Amino acid sequence: MNFLTAVQLAVLGFSLAAPLGPVNMEIIKQAFQKSRGFIFSMMTGIGAMSADFVIAISVFFIGTEILQNLIENDWVKFTLFMLNASILGFIGVSALRSNPHDVEFGQNPIDAENANLPIIRQYLIGFILVTTSPWSYLWWISFGPFVLSLDIPLATIWDKALAAGMFLSGIFAWVLLFSLILATSNAYASKKFVTIVTKASAGLILLFALRVLYEAVRIFI
Repeated sequence: MNFLTAVQLAVLGFSLAAPLGPVNMEIIKQAFQKSRGFIFSMMTGIGAMSADFVIAISVFFIGTEILQNLIENDWVKFTLFMLNASILGFIGVSALRSNPHDVEFGQNPIDAENANLPIIRQYLIGFILVTTSPWSYLWWISFGPFVLSLDIPLATIWDKALAAGMFLSGIFAWVLLFSLILATSNAYASKKFVTIVTKASAGLILLFALRVLYEAVRIFI
């Protein structure tokens, strides 16, 4: 793989990660937590990136046509939309009911023992948000022919993993840059501003949930 092709793949990954969506809204919400916001936002993004890697490898190994036929099945699409809407609804409602200033980790032995659980949870949230969204699969299906048009060698497992890895490097660059900017902003933000951002993010996540639920119902109308 030449340098120019690698850069093209990384830029494409960056462009995929940048637009506003449920994952980015969850990253924003987590970045403004009182404690370890940067870690939480990073783990959300890394979870989503891991899911993109799994889907990308599936496209390269299974093929775009087989995966497209699977995803375009009404019942498969309906199930994915419902799962996606459920987790988005859970995230949004939980955030609206919580106070970002209520939790301060490491204050007692129980918190210390379970300190890594929220981090694992955020990784899983990012992973599930992507894997349950049919749009993720459809994007990668449309992306597959573009990769082939770049004349990238995809004969071996290593070649396919490298192509997916270069694409994901762009996603990681976005997650890192976005999380750093948000964490820096949080350091200087007032309590009122943090609360507004957290609640607004939660509200937008709920709007995404309603949009996904609408798409699920529309399948059988």
